[in-house]
Order: sequence, then structure tokens, then C-alpha cells
Amino acid sequence: MKEDKETKTVNKIYNPDKACPGLDPGDPEAKSGSDQYPRVEKKSRALKISIWIGIPTIALIIIFWVLHEWSGFLLPAIYIKFDFADNQCEWIANNVPVFIIGKGLVKSGCTISLYWLKNRGEEGVPYLIEYLDDWCNDLREDAAQCLGELGKIAIEAYPHLIELEKKDPDIRVRRAASLALFRINPRHPEVIQIINKYILQYDVEQKIEIFKKCGNIGLCSKDTVNMLKSHLNDLNINVRLEAAFALFNISHSERVRSASALIKTFRYVGKKLALGKQILLYLQKVNPDPNEIISEIINNIEEVSNFNTQKWLFVYLNTLDLTNLKKDKLLELCRLLVHDSISVRMRVIKIIGKIKDKSILPLLKEAYQTEKNDVLKNKIGKAIESF
Repeated sequence: MKEDKETKTVNKIYNPDKACPGLDPGDPEAKSGSDQYPRVEKKSRALKISIWIGIPTIALIIIFWVLHEWSGFLLPAIYIKFDFADNQCEWIANNVPVFIIGKGLVKSGCTISLYWLKNRGEEGVPYLIEYLDDWCNDLREDAAQCLGELGKIAIEAYPHLIELEKKDPDIRVRRAASLALFRINPRHPEVIQIINKYILQYDVEQKIEIFKKCGNIGLCSKDTVNMLKSHLNDLNINVRLEAAFALFNISHSERVRSASALIKTFRYVGKKLALGKQILLYLQKVNPDPNEIISEIINNIEEVSNFNTQKWLFVYLNTLDLTNLKKDKLLELCRLLVHDSISVRMRVIKIIGKIKDKSILPLLKEAYQTEKNDVLKNKIGKAIESF
């Protein structure tokens, strides 16, 4: 009996004739396979649709991205015939490919053409001027940069760049046009006024380039001097150095101001040996009167507590000829004999010992009595005996 029951149970579960395995056809709960598992078929259908639509879409996106990002490498293949053209500049200007697929292709292809035109020198200037009216902001900016890099040979573009700087809606294009004008004709008074409008928007390298050129060619105008003065306290040390040195070159009346700015720059040197030597070199070229800047040096020594800064200031102080120092300035220097820093007091004693002016003898004796460090006390005593 037990075996019969087990056989019936197996047949009931695995009977292939029944519409729904495991259930009796007469059972009201019995359903056909398609009615019992509708969600499985719907899921499989949705998966097929997503595969048929999704894969081509992803492929198109990848193709678009490759064309957009790597067009700079793909487009040169289009210009194979370039070397065989009779008029290469005209060929470049007339065969720039313009694609609606994305800005990357347009910009990359045209930028390649712009730099080819720039490398042709004066021959390519008329074609670069045409790009100043292009619909693409980036291309107008690149064209202005290329004309600026050509320098004086692109003087033909000067009126076009003036108009571009005044009327272009894009600030980047106007800024590029202003820098191009300066590179082409820096001596024009109108150019300095234009540069002043955008000087805060230039990057560090562009500012340094402008200041160096102003100093080298001696652009001594009120606008130039004011521009350089405004950058004597710039956050970037190199900009500050170039502004100070250019100010001295174009206006000797600003010599003290330039030297003061350079002296303040010692605060940012720290352990940068090359930068410290560069500042010393500039100060030696400026060569101000010690009586005019000794107060600035002393004030900086008193204000800063950084050992490296004080060391650089004393290095510069030792390069000066202090034998003709005025009495009031000499007494001002003696203030440092009571400075909190032992290293400062030690360096001041060495400098004063070289001067040997009897007017400071009372101050040395006073410092000898108040000095608590035995080593310094002995040095002050030797300095007094040398008088």
C-alpha cells in the first residue's frame, strides 16, 4: 500500500499530460503555464528591448565622445593634401572642416589651422584676421593669441584687434585681444590704458611678461607707473619682484619705493636660496642710498620674528656702505642692540663695530650693562675697546 501511494504521488507531480504540473486539472487552482508565470515573460521581453535600444545608444555615445575629445588627432588626416597646395595659407583658410557633431571637432580642426597659419608668419596674418569675426568664441580668442605671438609683423591686425577689444561680447576674447595689442605695439599710449583694464585678470606669467617688457623698453607713463605701483604688494612674489624692478627702470624717482618693495619681499623667501639671491641682485641693481632705506630694513627686522627673514635682511645690510650713514639713522640702527633675538643683537654688534662712530659709544656702554648673555657682553666690550 505504501509503495502504491508513493507511485501515485510521483505520477501526480510529474504527469506531462496535465496543463499545470503538480496540480490536478479538475482543481480550481490549476492554471495554464502562461497564466501562471506572466511576469517571467514580461521581464524577458523588457530585457530584449533594453538590449536592442541600449547597446546602439551606448555605442553612439562612445563614438561621439571619441570624435569630440580626440578630434585633434583625427583631423590631421584630412590635411594630407596640404603640402601639395600651391598657396598653403589659402588652402588652410578654405578647407577648414566644420562638423555639427560637436564643438570639439570644430575647435580642434580650426585651431590646428590657426597655428599652421601662425607658423607661416606674415603670409598668414590676413587669414588670421578673418578668424577674428568667427562665430566661435574660442576661435576668436585663439586667433587673437596667434596674432599677438607674431608680434610686430602682425601690425596689420592692430585696428581689427582694437575693434575686437571694444565690441566683442566675450570677456576672454577681449582679454586676449588686449594682450595681443600689447605684444604688437606696446609703446602706444592707448594700449597701456587697455592693459590697465584687464591687468587683474591676467595670469602670473602674463603679468610678468608685461612688467618685464615695460621695464626693458622704458614705458615711463603715468598709467604704467600706477599699474606697477599697484602690484608692489602682489600675492605672488615673482610678480612683485618684476613690478618693483620695472618701476625702478622706468622711473628713478621711484627708486626708494622699489627698494622698499623688494626689502619686504624677504619675508616670503624663507629657505629659498635662489629667490633670496635674486632679490639681492635686484637690490644691488637698484642701488638706493642707505640713508633712504635703513629705516625700512630696521622696521622689517623688528616686525618679523622669522629667523630666515632676519638673516636675509642682515645679508643685504652687510652689502651696504654704512660709513656715511647719518647720525639719526645710526642711532636708529642702535635700537636693535636691545632686540629680543640674540641673533639680531649679535649681527648688529658686528655691523656697528665696523662703523666705529664715537657718537654711538654711550649706547654701546648702555647695552653692555643691560646685556645678560655672556658671549654678547664680551663682544660688546671688545667693540667698546676698539673705539
